Parts: sequence; structure tokens; C-alpha cells
Amino acid sequence: MGICFLYDYLKNDLQKYVIVLGKIVGFHKELDDGGTSFSPIFEYEYEGTVYQKRHRFSSAKFDRNRSVVPSGKYNIGDEISVRVFTNRPEDAIINDRSNLNMPLICGLICLFLGLVFSIVSGFFLLS
Repeated sequence: MGICFLYDYLKNDLQKYVIVLGKIVGFHKELDDGGTSFSPIFEYEYEGTVYQKRHRFSSAKFDRNRSVVPSGKYNIGDEISVRVFTNRPEDAIINDRSNLNMPLICGLICLFLGLVFSIVSGFFLLS
């Protein structure tokens, strides 16, 4: 699992890209057993074509009435910086440092935990 996160980080970091201006145009609401989450939907233009993409991370919070509402990080109409990969412009991502580093952090944590569990299980197998 950790290797998949690291691959995603390297894939996005090493590709040629341009930065364009985009904006938040809506939210995708998703219901599952864990509750309700919202993913921002952003729009951007690259080489004369307008694209819409759902952000790969989602979040939610509760308002005063305990209703689930989108996180306050993004609001409809917010202008954002978008990283558009020149070889696949339809797969752009929001150019936010936390968004870019999340796969790296998750990958390193998963690799570290896998190593710890391997060492611990090996210790118990030898004793």
C-alpha cells in the first residue's frame, strides 16, 4: 500500500505540468457507512478546453444545526491554482502543498508500519 502512495507522489511530481487558474464550482456529496463527505469540484481551462474535475480528497464538518456541510477550506467561487499535466490535462490536481504531499506522507507511514509489523512478527516467530 505504501508503495502505491509513493508511486502516485512520484508520478505527479516528475511529470511536466503547467499551473493555470481555476475555480471551485461545486461539491460532490458522498454517503457511505462512515458518514457524509464532500469533494470540491473545480473547473479550469487548458489550451482552449474547459475541464471539470473532482478533488481527490474529501472532507466534511457539522454546522450549528448538526447538518453536514462542506469543509471551510474551499467555497464555491474560490479561485485556485491548478496543476495541469501537459500529457493528460483531464487529470489535473489542485496545486496545494498539502494535496501534493499527502501521497508521500501516507506512503512513508505505510512503509514504516509495514516494516515494524514485519520485524515484530519475525521476532515472535523466532522465539
